[in-house]
Amino acid sequence: MPNHPFLGFPGYLDRAATSIAHPEASVPAKRIAPLAAIANLCAQAATADEAHLGGIRAKAAEFRDQLRVAAVAADMMIDDVFPSEHKSGPASHRDKRRSRADPPAE
Repeated sequence: MPNHPFLGFPGYLDRAATSIAHPEASVPAKRIAPLAAIANLCAQAATADEAHLGGIRAKAAEFRDQLRVAAVAADMMIDDVFPSEHKSGPASHRDKRRSRADPPAE
């Protein structure tokens, strides 16, 4: 069992929003359901028996992966519609994706 309480996700959101130079983004991000679910699971894990931690972590990872897919899809959509205007997302998302203008992979 973890020895520290989980203090919630506002602090994490504030740090994340600051890290992308958009501190104002932390407030609306609080309404993202999978992120709230991760926060609830982390709070549960802070007091859970060791036997339950694996299942809690697995479920939290599922929600995390949903958020990653959504972030990559958002970058793809914005980059396809505004190809030269928006380049603020992580470059690794754009580098790993195939644009609709790219030839199909063989």
